[in-house]
Amino acid sequence: MPRRNVVAWTAMITAYAQRARVDIFEGIFRRISQRTIFSWNSMVAAYAQNGHAVEAVMVFRAMALEGIAPDLIGFSTALTACSHGGLLATGWQIFVSMRCDYGLKPGKDHYRCMIDILGRSGRIIDAEELIHSMPFLPDEIAWASLLSSCKIHRNAAAGARAAAAALRFDAREPATFVLMQDLYAAASIKKEIADPWIGEINGELEEYG
Repeated sequence: MPRRNVVAWTAMITAYAQRARVDIFEGIFRRISQRTIFSWNSMVAAYAQNGHAVEAVMVFRAMALEGIAPDLIGFSTALTACSHGGLLATGWQIFVSMRCDYGLKPGKDHYRCMIDILGRSGRIIDAEELIHSMPFLPDEIAWASLLSSCKIHRNAAAGARAAAAALRFDAREPATFVLMQDLYAAASIKKEIADPWIGEINGELEEYG
């Protein structure tokens, strides 16, 4: 193969990752003699977007072993991989290591990933507590993520709190009402609890129907 610089190699990794050509972008990465944080991050992202969460984490950790400290982008990508792969313990370790090992302050993206990881794993209350403990005001994305997890795990009580919080940002967001309606249906919520919400949901949905 022709001699290329790290920018070209990194671009090729990204391009082949978008085509799901895992074998090719792995080969390209092996050919990079002087890897920078950009090439490492691109490899973590390549694995993550192709559903190879374990491999993404392995590359992320290998980067640190090679003496390159992960940056905020790398942490975000690794946490995304953990979220999609259901790697709860690993995701939490990575999240904690940001501050403890590298002195980095997790941003909204990192918190959102960790909320999603906890929620997908059924740790609904832990996810909700993490939202409240964030050093900035929670946004609608964080609450919507929690609501989605509540639907999966049929936690109507936490789901109602998440929906109410999300609707403070956009009181007419139809997706929130749809998720809440589905959650109540899936959880077979008692009529006296569900009726106030369902009535409001149906009224809103008629406007969008």
